[in-house]
Amino acid sequence: MKRRFDRRIPRIARARSRVVVLVVLSAVYAACAFGQGNTPSASGSGLLMLRLEAAGYPSEIQPGTVKACSFPLSERAGARKSPFLAGALSLVLPGAGEVYAGQYVLAAAFVGAEAACWYFRFRYDRKGDDQTKFYQAFADANWSVVKYAEWLNAHAKEFPGGENTQPITILPDPENRLKPWERVDWAELNAVELAIPVFSHRLPSHGEQQYYELIGKYDQYSYGWADKNEGYYREISPMFRSYAGMRGKANDLYATADLFLNLVVVNHVLSAIDAAWAAARFNKAIGFSSRGSLRFLPDGRVVIEPMAVVTFRF
Repeated sequence: MKRRFDRRIPRIARARSRVVVLVVLSAVYAACAFGQGNTPSASGSGLLMLRLEAAGYPSEIQPGTVKACSFPLSERAGARKSPFLAGALSLVLPGAGEVYAGQYVLAAAFVGAEAACWYFRFRYDRKGDDQTKFYQAFADANWSVVKYAEWLNAHAKEFPGGENTQPITILPDPENRLKPWERVDWAELNAVELAIPVFSHRLPSHGEQQYYELIGKYDQYSYGWADKNEGYYREISPMFRSYAGMRGKANDLYATADLFLNLVVVNHVLSAIDAAWAAARFNKAIGFSSRGSLRFLPDGRVVIEPMAVVTFRF
């Protein structure tokens, strides 16, 4: 009787040591789970779940009867991406949200589109500036407010409303030291224009944008051009027509620059929408889980067998 009791002691001790190993592993895993912020739930998330396969007496673990012990190490849906953050990033800088969502090809496309739009926007804006300087220089060389004022002094009284107008003061400049716009009394010039109803505009001071626009847009200023010396004032001269074409070209260049600026805004909006969608797709596309298994060998050794599963959905 004594010999039988002695033989069972090592067996029971070995079985109990295995249970102690499982309990210790459970405690370690639980500590790790809570340290990572996982909250245990009824489904076993964050808990070490043990499954003992035993044969024999239910109240006693017999030596060599424990076959396996398995538990989940982790189970999650991948590192989630915020669609709101992705959209906000791309709204500020196109392509940034795509990088955040892992869509590098689309990110490169939006960055390239952004760079191209800004390049052409500045290029055409600069061309418009150059064309503006060109037509302004042409106007300063070929349109004279002195010549226009002289025509008004000679013909203002022929227009309804101009009968009582006073002559416009024009300073003499025999040595050609003054610019044409420095020789004319601008207030008197505008008073004559205001008195004649058929004249729809008042000439702004030299250098203003409206000055250069009006002299190439309205025929009341046709006699200011160097090649207009006779005929009805509504019959525009070749210089008038050529100058109008120069201004039109400058306006077209500025319009093209504005078009590319609008495309910049569109690129920001499209990139923001795409980045938010890409982040939402990312959150649905990948899952990850891992499990670990403890296997007890007949000689008493314990083997840990990990397994990871990555799931992609298309």
